[in-house]
Amino acid sequence: ICVDTKLDPLHCGACDNACPKGQVCQNSQCLTDCTGDTAKCTDLQMKDVCVHLDADSFHCGACDKTCPKGQVCQNSKCLTDCTGGTMKCQNAMLQDICVDLKSDALHCGACDKACTGGKVCQSGVCNLSCVGGSVDCLGSCVNTANDPANCGGCGMACTGGKVCQNKLCVLQCVGGATNCNSSCVSLPSDPNHCGGCGVACPVVPNGTSFCSASACGFGCKVGFGDCNALGADGCEASLNTVSACGSCGKACTSANATSTCVDATCGLGACNTGFGNCNANAADGCEVNLKTDSANCGTCGFACAANAACVNGVCGASTCKVVAGAGNLTWCTHAAGTKNTSCTTVCQSVGKTVLTDLTAWFNAQDTMTECQAIRDTLGLAGTVNVGAIPGICAGENLVNNFFACSTTATCPSTLTTTAPGTDVRAVCPCN
Repeated sequence: ICVDTKLDPLHCGACDNACPKGQVCQNSQCLTDCTGDTAKCTDLQMKDVCVHLDADSFHCGACDKTCPKGQVCQNSKCLTDCTGGTMKCQNAMLQDICVDLKSDALHCGACDKACTGGKVCQSGVCNLSCVGGSVDCLGSCVNTANDPANCGGCGMACTGGKVCQNKLCVLQCVGGATNCNSSCVSLPSDPNHCGGCGVACPVVPNGTSFCSASACGFGCKVGFGDCNALGADGCEASLNTVSACGSCGKACTSANATSTCVDATCGLGACNTGFGNCNANAADGCEVNLKTDSANCGTCGFACAANAACVNGVCGASTCKVVAGAGNLTWCTHAAGTKNTSCTTVCQSVGKTVLTDLTAWFNAQDTMTECQAIRDTLGLAGTVNVGAIPGICAGENLVNNFFACSTTATCPSTLTTTAPGTDVRAVCPCN
Protein backbone atom coordinates (compact mmCIF):
# COMPACT_ATOMS: atom_id res chain seq x y z
CA ILE A 1 0.00 0.00 0.00
CA CYS A 2 0.98 3.65 -0.37
CA VAL A 3 1.31 5.49 2.95
CA ASP A 4 2.48 8.91 4.09
CA THR A 5 5.20 8.10 6.63
CA LYS A 6 5.04 11.67 7.90
CA LEU A 7 1.46 11.19 9.15
CA ASP A 8 0.61 7.45 9.35
CA PRO A 9 0.71 6.21 13.02
CA LEU A 10 1.23 2.62 11.82
CA HIS A 11 4.20 3.61 9.66
CA CYS A 12 5.59 6.70 11.36
CA GLY A 13 8.90 7.68 9.80
CA ALA A 14 9.32 4.22 8.30
CA CYS A 15 7.25 1.20 7.28
CA ASP A 16 5.85 -0.80 10.23
CA ASN A 17 7.10 1.72 12.80
CA ALA A 18 3.79 2.02 14.73
CA CYS A 19 3.16 4.70 17.34
CA PRO A 20 1.99 3.61 20.83
CA LYS A 21 -1.74 3.63 21.38
CA GLY A 22 -3.13 7.13 21.88
CA GLN A 23 -0.24 8.83 20.09
CA VAL A 24 -0.27 10.45 16.69
CA CYS A 25 2.33 10.67 13.92
CA GLN A 26 3.41 14.13 12.86
CA ASN A 27 6.45 15.00 10.71
CA SER A 28 7.53 11.34 11.00
CA GLN A 29 7.56 11.48 14.84
CA CYS A 30 5.22 9.87 17.38
CA LEU A 31 3.67 12.56 19.61
CA THR A 32 1.11 12.70 22.41
CA ASP A 33 -0.85 15.41 20.64
CA CYS A 34 -0.81 17.37 17.40
CA THR A 35 1.25 20.53 17.22
CA GLY A 36 1.30 23.67 15.13
CA ASP A 37 -1.90 24.47 13.28
CA THR A 38 -3.01 20.81 13.01
CA ALA A 39 -5.86 19.03 14.79
CA LYS A 40 -6.29 15.41 15.89
CA CYS A 41 -8.93 13.61 13.79
CA THR A 42 -9.69 9.99 12.89
CA ASP A 43 -9.01 8.67 9.40
CA LEU A 44 -10.96 6.01 7.48
CA GLN A 45 -9.01 3.24 9.26
CA MET A 46 -9.97 4.76 12.63
CA LYS A 47 -6.40 5.89 13.26
CA ASP A 48 -5.65 9.15 15.05
CA VAL A 49 -3.99 11.50 12.58
CA CYS A 50 -2.87 15.14 12.59
CA VAL A 51 -4.53 17.10 9.83
CA HIS A 52 -4.63 20.66 8.55
CA LEU A 53 -8.31 21.56 8.81
CA ASP A 54 -7.76 24.39 6.37
CA ALA A 55 -6.49 22.06 3.60
CA ASP A 56 -7.60 18.44 4.24
CA SER A 57 -10.49 17.46 1.94
CA PHE A 58 -11.53 14.70 4.42
CA HIS A 59 -11.55 17.11 7.37
CA CYS A 60 -12.27 20.52 5.86
CA GLY A 61 -12.83 23.06 8.64
CA ALA A 62 -13.68 20.30 11.13
CA CYS A 63 -12.96 16.60 11.69
CA ASP A 64 -14.88 14.26 9.36
CA LYS A 65 -16.26 17.11 7.25
CA THR A 66 -15.53 15.67 3.81
CA CYS A 67 -15.56 17.75 0.62
CA PRO A 68 -17.69 16.44 -2.28
CA LYS A 69 -15.82 14.51 -4.96
CA GLY A 70 -13.88 16.80 -7.30
CA GLN A 71 -13.65 19.63 -4.77
CA VAL A 72 -10.65 20.72 -2.74
CA CYS A 73 -10.26 22.16 0.73
CA GLN A 74 -8.74 25.60 0.95
CA ASN A 75 -8.91 27.98 3.87
CA SER A 76 -11.22 25.46 5.62
CA LYS A 77 -13.75 25.67 2.77
CA CYS A 78 -14.68 23.17 0.07
CA LEU A 79 -14.09 24.79 -3.33
CA THR A 80 -14.42 23.69 -6.94
CA ASP A 81 -10.94 24.92 -7.73
CA CYS A 82 -7.89 26.40 -6.04
CA THR A 83 -7.51 30.16 -5.55
CA GLY A 84 -4.81 32.64 -4.65
CA GLY A 85 -2.34 31.51 -7.26
CA THR A 86 -2.27 27.89 -6.06
CA MET A 87 -2.69 24.82 -8.24
CA LYS A 88 -4.74 21.63 -7.75
CA CYS A 89 -2.47 18.60 -7.36
CA GLN A 90 -2.73 15.27 -5.52
CA ASN A 91 -0.90 14.19 -2.38
CA ALA A 92 0.47 10.72 -1.59
CA MET A 93 -3.02 9.59 -0.50
CA LEU A 94 -4.43 10.73 -3.86
CA GLN A 95 -6.33 13.58 -2.25
CA ASP A 96 -6.85 16.76 -4.28
CA ILE A 97 -4.89 19.54 -2.58
CA CYS A 98 -4.01 23.15 -3.37
CA VAL A 99 -0.28 23.79 -3.56
CA ASP A 100 2.00 26.69 -4.34
CA LEU A 101 4.10 25.47 -7.27
CA LYS A 102 6.69 28.15 -6.53
CA SER A 103 7.64 26.74 -3.14
CA ASP A 104 6.23 23.21 -2.67
CA ALA A 105 9.12 20.73 -2.65
CA LEU A 106 6.82 17.87 -3.78
CA HIS A 107 5.27 19.91 -6.59
CA CYS A 108 8.01 22.32 -7.66
CA GLY A 109 7.03 24.14 -10.83
CA ALA A 110 4.51 21.43 -11.73
CA CYS A 111 2.36 18.79 -10.01
CA ASP A 112 4.37 15.74 -8.85
CA LYS A 113 7.70 17.34 -9.80
CA ALA A 114 9.53 16.72 -6.53
CA CYS A 115 12.90 18.16 -5.55
CA THR A 116 15.40 15.39 -4.75
CA GLY A 117 18.94 15.12 -3.44
CA GLY A 118 18.35 17.58 -0.62
CA LYS A 119 17.36 20.40 -2.97
CA VAL A 120 14.73 22.99 -2.08
CA CYS A 121 11.98 24.59 -4.11
CA GLN A 122 12.13 28.32 -4.80
CA SER A 123 10.41 30.24 -7.60
CA GLY A 124 9.29 26.94 -9.08
CA VAL A 125 12.86 25.64 -9.49
CA CYS A 126 14.77 23.07 -7.43
CA ASN A 127 17.92 24.71 -6.05
CA LEU A 128 20.72 23.67 -3.74
CA SER A 129 19.72 26.27 -1.15
CA CYS A 130 17.25 29.08 -0.49
CA VAL A 131 18.24 32.60 -1.49
CA GLY A 132 16.90 36.13 -1.04
CA GLY A 133 16.38 35.83 2.71
CA SER A 134 13.99 32.86 2.48
CA VAL A 135 14.30 29.85 4.81
CA ASP A 136 14.31 26.12 4.03
CA CYS A 137 11.29 24.56 5.78
CA LEU A 138 10.99 20.87 4.87
CA GLY A 139 12.32 21.49 1.37
CA SER A 140 10.22 24.59 0.69
CA CYS A 141 11.73 28.10 0.65
CA VAL A 142 9.42 30.29 2.72
CA ASN A 143 9.42 33.84 3.96
CA THR A 144 9.16 33.45 7.72
CA ALA A 145 8.38 37.17 8.00
CA ASN A 146 4.82 36.67 6.74
CA ASP A 147 4.17 32.92 6.29
CA PRO A 148 1.33 31.99 8.71
CA ALA A 149 2.46 28.34 8.75
CA ASN A 150 6.08 29.28 9.49
CA CYS A 151 5.84 32.65 11.25
CA GLY A 152 9.26 33.54 12.64
CA GLY A 153 10.52 29.99 12.11
CA CYS A 154 9.72 26.66 10.51
CA GLY A 155 6.55 25.05 11.89
CA MET A 156 5.62 28.09 14.02
CA ALA A 157 2.04 28.45 12.79
CA CYS A 158 -0.34 31.28 13.66
CA THR A 159 -3.61 30.08 15.22
CA GLY A 160 -6.85 31.60 16.44
CA GLY A 161 -7.35 33.68 13.32
CA LYS A 162 -4.10 35.57 13.75
CA VAL A 163 -1.98 36.73 10.84
CA CYS A 164 1.79 36.75 10.36
CA GLN A 165 3.61 40.06 10.07
CA ASN A 166 7.30 40.77 10.68
CA LYS A 167 7.74 37.20 12.03
CA LEU A 168 5.03 37.69 14.67
CA CYS A 169 1.47 36.38 14.89
CA VAL A 170 -0.78 39.42 15.31
CA LEU A 171 -4.51 40.11 15.27
CA GLN A 172 -4.42 42.23 12.11
CA CYS A 173 -2.05 43.66 9.50
CA VAL A 174 -0.73 47.17 10.09
CA GLY A 175 1.42 49.72 8.29
CA GLY A 176 -0.40 49.51 4.97
CA ALA A 177 0.04 45.73 4.63
CA THR A 178 -2.84 43.62 3.32
CA ASN A 179 -4.12 40.34 4.77
CA CYS A 180 -3.81 37.67 2.08
CA ASN A 181 -4.59 34.21 3.48
CA SER A 182 -3.28 35.21 6.94
CA SER A 183 -0.08 36.65 5.48
CA CYS A 184 0.55 40.37 5.80
CA VAL A 185 1.91 41.43 2.45
CA SER A 186 2.74 44.57 0.48
CA LEU A 187 0.65 44.41 -2.68
CA PRO A 188 2.88 46.87 -4.60
CA SER A 189 5.98 44.70 -4.14
CA ASP A 190 5.05 41.11 -3.17
CA PRO A 191 5.62 38.78 -6.20
CA ASN A 192 3.07 36.31 -4.80
CA HIS A 193 0.40 39.00 -4.37
CA CYS A 194 1.28 41.62 -6.97
CA GLY A 195 -1.41 44.28 -6.98
CA GLY A 196 -3.92 41.92 -5.37
CA CYS A 197 -4.15 38.83 -3.17
CA GLY A 198 -3.24 35.69 -5.11
CA VAL A 199 -2.00 37.58 -8.18
CA ALA A 200 1.31 35.76 -8.45
CA CYS A 201 4.05 36.81 -10.86
CA PRO A 202 4.77 33.92 -13.25
CA VAL A 203 7.86 31.76 -13.06
CA VAL A 204 10.12 32.53 -16.04
CA PRO A 205 12.90 30.32 -17.47
CA ASN A 206 16.42 31.42 -16.50
CA GLY A 207 15.10 34.47 -14.64
CA THR A 208 13.70 35.77 -11.36
CA SER A 209 10.26 37.39 -11.16
CA PHE A 210 9.63 40.54 -9.12
CA CYS A 211 6.79 42.92 -8.36
CA SER A 212 7.24 46.67 -8.59
CA ALA A 213 4.48 49.28 -8.36
CA SER A 214 1.94 46.42 -8.40
CA ALA A 215 3.22 45.20 -11.79
CA CYS A 216 5.12 41.98 -12.47
CA GLY A 217 8.52 41.98 -14.13
CA PHE A 218 11.55 39.74 -14.23
CA GLY A 219 15.32 39.91 -14.30
CA CYS A 220 17.57 37.48 -16.11
CA LYS A 221 20.10 35.29 -14.39
CA VAL A 222 23.77 35.83 -15.20
CA GLY A 223 24.56 34.44 -18.64
CA PHE A 224 21.02 34.67 -20.03
CA GLY A 225 18.98 37.37 -21.77
CA ASP A 226 15.49 38.10 -23.08
CA CYS A 227 16.74 38.63 -26.62
CA ASN A 228 13.43 38.10 -28.42
CA ALA A 229 11.63 40.53 -26.06
CA LEU A 230 8.64 38.19 -25.86
CA GLY A 231 8.59 37.88 -22.07
CA ALA A 232 6.48 34.73 -22.15
CA ASP A 233 9.54 32.49 -22.64
CA GLY A 234 11.59 34.45 -20.11
CA CYS A 235 15.33 34.68 -20.60
CA GLU A 236 15.48 32.26 -23.49
CA ALA A 237 18.90 33.12 -24.90
CA SER A 238 22.32 32.07 -23.65
CA LEU A 239 24.68 35.05 -23.70
CA ASN A 240 27.67 32.80 -24.30
CA THR A 241 27.25 32.28 -28.04
CA VAL A 242 28.91 33.96 -31.03
CA SER A 243 25.56 35.51 -31.99
CA ALA A 244 24.90 36.93 -28.50
CA CYS A 245 28.13 37.22 -26.55
CA GLY A 246 27.68 39.00 -23.22
CA SER A 247 24.55 40.83 -24.39
CA CYS A 248 21.70 40.43 -26.85
CA GLY A 249 22.71 41.21 -30.43
CA LYS A 250 26.45 41.37 -29.72
CA ALA A 251 27.79 39.12 -32.47
CA CYS A 252 31.41 37.96 -32.62
CA THR A 253 33.10 38.39 -36.02
CA SER A 254 36.71 37.82 -37.06
CA ALA A 255 38.37 38.58 -40.39
CA ASN A 256 39.29 35.41 -42.33
CA ALA A 257 38.58 33.22 -39.29
CA THR A 258 35.96 31.66 -37.07
CA SER A 259 35.02 33.35 -33.80
CA THR A 260 34.52 32.13 -30.23
CA CYS A 261 32.61 33.36 -27.20
CA VAL A 262 34.05 32.34 -23.83
CA ASP A 263 32.80 33.81 -20.55
CA ALA A 264 30.76 36.38 -22.50
CA THR A 265 33.89 37.65 -24.28
CA CYS A 266 34.50 37.39 -28.03
CA GLY A 267 37.69 35.67 -29.14
CA LEU A 268 39.51 34.54 -32.26
CA GLY A 269 38.94 30.96 -33.38
CA ALA A 270 40.74 29.07 -36.14
CA CYS A 271 42.11 30.96 -39.14
CA ASN A 272 40.67 30.14 -42.55
CA THR A 273 42.91 28.09 -44.82
CA GLY A 274 45.64 30.27 -46.28
CA PHE A 275 45.43 33.05 -43.68
CA GLY A 276 47.34 33.72 -40.46
CA ASN A 277 47.20 35.91 -37.35
CA CYS A 278 50.78 37.03 -37.75
CA ASN A 279 50.60 40.13 -35.55
CA ALA A 280 49.05 38.15 -32.67
CA ASN A 281 46.25 40.73 -32.50
CA ALA A 282 42.81 39.14 -32.32
CA ALA A 283 41.12 42.47 -33.12
CA ASP A 284 41.99 42.31 -36.83
CA GLY A 285 41.56 38.55 -37.08
CA CYS A 286 43.77 36.57 -39.45
CA GLU A 287 45.06 39.59 -41.33
CA VAL A 288 47.75 38.00 -43.52
CA ASN A 289 47.26 36.07 -46.77
CA LEU A 290 49.91 33.35 -46.40
CA LYS A 291 49.63 32.49 -50.11
CA THR A 292 50.88 35.87 -51.34
CA ASP A 293 52.63 37.70 -48.48
CA SER A 294 56.39 37.48 -49.11
CA ALA A 295 57.07 38.38 -45.44
CA ASN A 296 54.86 35.52 -44.25
CA CYS A 297 54.96 32.96 -47.04
CA GLY A 298 53.15 29.73 -46.16
CA THR A 299 53.40 30.46 -42.44
CA CYS A 300 53.78 33.49 -40.20
CA GLY A 301 57.34 34.81 -40.01
CA PHE A 302 58.72 32.93 -43.02
CA ALA A 303 60.08 35.65 -45.33
CA CYS A 304 61.07 35.11 -48.94
CA ALA A 305 64.50 36.28 -50.15
CA ALA A 306 64.88 39.70 -51.77
CA ASN A 307 63.03 40.00 -55.09
CA ALA A 308 61.36 36.64 -54.43
CA ALA A 309 57.59 36.45 -54.72
CA CYS A 310 55.25 34.32 -52.63
CA VAL A 311 52.96 32.31 -54.88
CA ASN A 312 50.47 29.85 -53.35
CA GLY A 313 52.48 29.94 -50.15
CA VAL A 314 55.81 29.13 -51.82
CA CYS A 315 58.73 31.52 -52.29
CA GLY A 316 60.04 31.88 -55.84
CA ALA A 317 62.54 34.40 -57.21
CA SER A 318 61.13 35.77 -60.44
CA THR A 319 63.49 36.32 -63.35
CA CYS A 320 62.76 38.82 -66.15
CA LYS A 321 64.88 39.46 -69.26
CA VAL A 322 64.41 41.10 -72.62
CA VAL A 323 64.83 38.47 -75.35
CA ALA A 324 65.94 40.06 -78.62
CA GLY A 325 65.28 36.90 -80.58
CA ALA A 326 61.76 36.56 -79.26
CA GLY A 327 59.92 39.72 -80.31
CA ASN A 328 62.22 41.88 -78.18
CA LEU A 329 59.71 41.30 -75.37
CA THR A 330 60.39 41.10 -71.62
CA TRP A 331 59.94 37.46 -70.64
CA CYS A 332 59.52 36.50 -66.95
CA THR A 333 59.33 33.27 -64.99
CA HIS A 334 59.37 32.07 -61.40
CA ALA A 335 62.35 30.29 -59.93
CA ALA A 336 62.68 26.52 -60.01
CA GLY A 337 60.10 24.71 -57.91
CA THR A 338 57.33 27.24 -58.59
CA LYS A 339 54.81 25.83 -61.04
CA ASN A 340 51.19 25.82 -62.11
CA THR A 341 50.72 29.62 -62.01
CA SER A 342 49.04 31.74 -64.69
CA CYS A 343 50.88 34.46 -66.60
CA THR A 344 48.89 37.12 -64.79
CA THR A 345 50.28 35.78 -61.48
CA VAL A 346 53.84 35.54 -62.86
CA CYS A 347 53.82 39.17 -64.02
CA GLN A 348 52.18 40.46 -60.83
CA SER A 349 54.93 38.86 -58.75
CA VAL A 350 57.45 41.25 -60.26
CA GLY A 351 55.18 44.28 -60.22
CA LYS A 352 54.29 44.01 -63.90
CA THR A 353 51.21 43.23 -65.96
CA VAL A 354 50.81 40.52 -68.55
CA LEU A 355 51.10 41.51 -72.21
CA THR A 356 47.68 42.19 -73.66
CA ASP A 357 48.79 42.03 -77.32
CA LEU A 358 48.07 38.34 -77.66
CA THR A 359 49.14 38.24 -81.35
CA ALA A 360 52.57 39.67 -80.56
CA TRP A 361 52.85 37.21 -77.69
CA PHE A 362 52.05 34.22 -79.89
CA ASN A 363 54.26 35.31 -82.79
CA ALA A 364 57.26 35.82 -80.49
CA GLN A 365 57.46 32.18 -79.37
CA ASP A 366 56.01 29.86 -82.04
CA THR A 367 59.26 28.93 -83.81
CA MET A 368 62.20 26.78 -82.79
CA THR A 369 64.59 29.78 -82.97
CA GLU A 370 62.38 31.97 -80.76
CA CYS A 371 61.72 29.19 -78.27
CA GLN A 372 65.44 28.43 -77.93
CA ALA A 373 66.25 32.13 -77.46
CA ILE A 374 63.77 32.41 -74.57
CA ARG A 375 65.20 29.30 -72.91
CA ASP A 376 68.82 30.33 -73.23
CA THR A 377 68.36 34.01 -72.27
CA LEU A 378 66.55 33.11 -69.04
CA GLY A 379 69.04 30.33 -68.29
CA LEU A 380 66.46 27.58 -68.29
CA ALA A 381 66.96 23.95 -69.19
CA GLY A 382 65.35 21.14 -71.14
CA THR A 383 65.17 20.06 -74.76
CA VAL A 384 63.38 22.60 -76.92
CA ASN A 385 60.10 21.29 -78.29
CA VAL A 386 57.76 23.36 -80.48
CA GLY A 387 54.31 22.10 -81.44
CA ALA A 388 50.65 21.94 -80.59
CA ILE A 389 51.34 21.10 -76.96
CA PRO A 390 48.21 21.28 -74.73
CA GLY A 391 48.25 23.40 -71.58
CA ILE A 392 51.35 25.40 -72.44
CA CYS A 393 52.40 28.51 -74.40
CA ALA A 394 56.03 28.90 -73.44
CA GLY A 395 57.33 27.06 -70.43
CA GLU A 396 59.51 24.49 -68.83
CA ASN A 397 58.24 21.02 -67.98
CA LEU A 398 59.95 20.31 -64.66
CA VAL A 399 59.28 16.56 -64.75
CA ASN A 400 59.97 15.50 -68.34
CA ASN A 401 62.86 17.95 -68.78
CA PHE A 402 61.86 19.79 -71.92
CA PHE A 403 61.26 23.43 -72.78
CA ALA A 404 58.20 23.87 -74.95
CA CYS A 405 56.57 26.57 -77.04
CA SER A 406 53.15 26.26 -78.61
CA THR A 407 51.93 26.59 -82.17
CA THR A 408 48.36 26.83 -80.95
CA ALA A 409 47.28 30.43 -81.58
CA THR A 410 44.86 30.48 -78.63
CA CYS A 411 47.49 29.67 -76.02
CA PRO A 412 48.10 33.33 -74.95
CA SER A 413 44.43 33.95 -74.17
CA THR A 414 44.34 30.72 -72.18
CA LEU A 415 47.55 31.24 -70.21
CA THR A 416 46.66 34.84 -69.30
CA THR A 417 44.43 33.65 -66.45
CA THR A 418 44.77 29.85 -66.48
CA ALA A 419 47.69 27.93 -65.03
CA PRO A 420 49.60 25.76 -67.50
CA GLY A 421 49.57 22.01 -67.40
CA THR A 422 50.70 20.01 -64.39
CA ASP A 423 54.39 20.38 -63.50
CA VAL A 424 54.92 23.28 -65.97
CA ARG A 425 56.65 26.53 -65.04
CA ALA A 426 55.22 29.22 -67.29
CA VAL A 427 57.38 31.79 -69.10
CA CYS A 428 55.35 34.93 -69.89
CA PRO A 429 55.72 38.30 -71.64
CA CYS A 430 55.20 41.16 -69.15
CA ASN A 431 54.98 44.93 -69.37
